[in-house]
Amino acid sequence: MESDPLIHTSTFLARLKRHCKVALIFVSFQLVVTINSTEILTSEIVEATIRGSSECVDWELIGTCFWLHCDLTSCSVRTSPKVSHFLPDLVVTVQSEPARQAWREMRTLLHRIQEQAIKTGLRIESNHSVGYGNVSANSSNSSRIALRYFESDVFGHPQPDVPLLDDFEYTCRAVTRPLRPYYQSAVDVIGWRNPSFDLIRPASSIPGRLEIGNWPVNSWGSIYPRTGWVKHTDLAMAAAVVAQRAAFIATGNDAMRPHTRVSTGRRTNQAPGRIDTNIPFKGKWQLVHPVIQENCSVFGTNQSPLQGNRREDHHLVWNLWRGYKCCRRAGQFFIEDVEF
Repeated sequence: MESDPLIHTSTFLARLKRHCKVALIFVSFQLVVTINSTEILTSEIVEATIRGSSECVDWELIGTCFWLHCDLTSCSVRTSPKVSHFLPDLVVTVQSEPARQAWREMRTLLHRIQEQAIKTGLRIESNHSVGYGNVSANSSNSSRIALRYFESDVFGHPQPDVPLLDDFEYTCRAVTRPLRPYYQSAVDVIGWRNPSFDLIRPASSIPGRLEIGNWPVNSWGSIYPRTGWVKHTDLAMAAAVVAQRAAFIATGNDAMRPHTRVSTGRRTNQAPGRIDTNIPFKGKWQLVHPVIQENCSVFGTNQSPLQGNRREDHHLVWNLWRGYKCCRRAGQFFIEDVEF
């Protein structure tokens, strides 16, 4: 089978670099306006992030780091505080239509590339359709079960180092690059549309493994299979499951799924690695479109992400706040750290 370069992430990154400067200039002139039901601007994502910072950052002193400091005459051991806090280093979009993200600038930059990638992939694997929105079916007991399909993208947050942390002397630095696409379901054409693609994964056959919520009593759905297909009567909960799957791929190390892996940082500035379910430090979510939430939470609670807002918006955008641990440099060589 001949490989088309459009289905490789490297092509997307190369094209994105050529346009990022234009996008950033464009963004800098945007005014912060009220979010509508169809799209969100980069400036609005930044504004929503600032509004949620006081509830989401959660700065904490957690330990001590030891450094070896040497000068011309001697060496000594110095210490610095080890801290932890959250950073909104990723933005996850979920949309019912391919290449139709609610994030306007990313849609403008990528929609033609994504549409071409989908067409190329579907020519290779004709058994799967493009997929739009949701398909409803009635079960034998007449309760409505919604089978929905979504696309999803994971990008570097445009401003992950939030201004609120400027007041803190000891802070961590985000490991993601602003506006960089880390995962695009349009590139992962076959795997994202084919539920059988993940059957070889042991976790996909273990009941209750990687469930979002408390399985079996209150589960929104499972990470596996990592596709855009999900069954749920609540649209926002279904979209949340898809967002968690996309972030799981982006922060993992699966060579079978085309993505640019999010860095885990280094010992003195640690990112949390692969996102997990029901563990806040691995990642908690702040909805920024179609409504703005000024707090963060993990998926899987009794509350729908739209929290009673009866809006059937099929295009949602979340900030993903992930927990960082770091210590400030106090010498030439890092020795060890301890946590309280």
